[in-house]
Amino acid sequence: MPRFNPLDPQHLARLNKAREMSFKALDPFREFRLKAMREVVGKHYGHEGSMEIVPMPMLRITIEAFVQRLVAQNPTFAASSTFPQLATQAAALQAALRQKVEQINLRETLREVVFDSMIGHGVVKVGTTITTDGAEGWSHLEGEPFCDAVALTNWVHDMGAVRPEQVDFCGDRYRVPLDEVRENALFDPQVRSQISGGDRDQHNPTGGGPADEARRIGSGSSLRDEPLHQWINLWDIWLPRDRLLITVADQHDHSRPLRIMEWDGPDAGPYHQLWYTRIPENTFPLPPAMGWYDIHILLNQLMRKAGRQAERQRTILGYSADSSGEAQRIQNADDEEAIKMNDPAAVKEFRFGGADAANVALMMQFRQIESWIAGNVDAIAGLMPSSDTVGQDRMLNEAASESLKSMAESVELFAGQVGKSLGHYLWTSESTMQLEMQVEGTDYKYQRYWGPEQRIGRYYQYLIDVVPHSMRKLTPDQRAATIEQLLSTVVAPMMPILAQQGYGIDVRKLLTILAQAKQVPELLEVVVPMDPAMAAVVEADRQPEIPAAVERTRGSKGRPQVDPFMKHAQQMSAEQRSND
Repeated sequence: MPRFNPLDPQHLARLNKAREMSFKALDPFREFRLKAMREVVGKHYGHEGSMEIVPMPMLRITIEAFVQRLVAQNPTFAASSTFPQLATQAAALQAALRQKVEQINLRETLREVVFDSMIGHGVVKVGTTITTDGAEGWSHLEGEPFCDAVALTNWVHDMGAVRPEQVDFCGDRYRVPLDEVRENALFDPQVRSQISGGDRDQHNPTGGGPADEARRIGSGSSLRDEPLHQWINLWDIWLPRDRLLITVADQHDHSRPLRIMEWDGPDAGPYHQLWYTRIPENTFPLPPAMGWYDIHILLNQLMRKAGRQAERQRTILGYSADSSGEAQRIQNADDEEAIKMNDPAAVKEFRFGGADAANVALMMQFRQIESWIAGNVDAIAGLMPSSDTVGQDRMLNEAASESLKSMAESVELFAGQVGKSLGHYLWTSESTMQLEMQVEGTDYKYQRYWGPEQRIGRYYQYLIDVVPHSMRKLTPDQRAATIEQLLSTVVAPMMPILAQQGYGIDVRKLLTILAQAKQVPELLEVVVPMDPAMAAVVEADRQPEIPAAVERTRGSKGRPQVDPFMKHAQQMSAEQRSND
């Protein structure tokens, strides 16, 4: 089929029309996202939150529980190679990935994406920062890889396709200062010189709707602030069939794009999407919150009704016409005080209104149904009563929801794709990183430089994948329970075989780990070595010597040409093998 020509005005016009139609076709999903967002934030957040109070915020509790369980910490990426001679380079790439993940705080980005995937569509954009003044965010450094969440309000993809793999285009909208666009040498000089900017609210090409309203939940629909700079909205459009990434200005003449880039980045392109449930012959996933929203609304309607009934509840004292004196005495009497009454039947207490017991029972039933629909959210969120032991708690949590496990697998697969893209940009970057390396099998760490001249081989020769379960966080008690379980179920039965191969249990290390995990340092004072020689060793371990600094051999650029730490570690490893 003919290739798309971004310099052909007719081709570009067709693309822009298809983009606008697909953007409009996504409006129902944006409307649901907006409704769900309002229920999440409640009535008291900003100017455009929920219209009514949300006394039972089950939607927020459910979404937060899943986000916390799915992305508790930064993912850990493992780098390897099928070529043994590239093992050292793979270790350096892995260290660079770990450092970059911490630098860009990938955990927060993934949490934002998982949150958005619950009520809409989770997307990230991975690339290299091209601006020089932090226009794309204060944490974006020129020439450095980034990973940003793309909100559904700024996302578009080919809604005419029947499968995600068949979309002709997808892209995102973002705003940058007008001056940055006009001065960016990567953009077409003729196009950028003719572009004009606008204020912050010039955001939706259709002039309003869910895209704008979602932004104003916190700021107010009538807010028109005076921005410090003039801003402009740009679209990055990815064409997977033609391997092109083009940039166009929103609400401007589209006869010529700002930038045309032949794609030489990761094979997956600049965007990664997080899916849980696919709907056949559709390119938009089914957000989990669509299954939780209705029961959340019904539950809060009953809660509000019960509250109104309770507010109208009245307790009054009725008496006959000739019993006013007795009614007054009853009203003024203290608790358990004895008073004289001529006719007790003439004065009675009457109750009117109050929360309907059937509605309250139905509300509690809806509360249980909501937890069941969401996959036992009580266990996921830690709202159910705890058992007697940590091990039992862990088993209950692990068995809480098969849907949670399925979603965790989707998030791990998604994070692995992000890690591969970040690794690609790190490998092809022109910058030099200072890495903290660790000698395998030891606690010894050292510093090394890692730049283009230190990288050997091609990126496709390396394998990048997320370490399973690395984004889930275990409490110290859970870690201790896992160690105890492994010792009793795996290590203890194998002790005769381990002893034959020269292995044993370092009791002192085990006690140290357990004392730290259970926060009882006194354990190390109770269990002490009886052998004086061993006691001296333990005392020496408490006061380790600081190793002397090792002088590095530097080249003309001030970078180390030879890594003496790694060389020393390799020599030690070779000597150990020869002794064996």
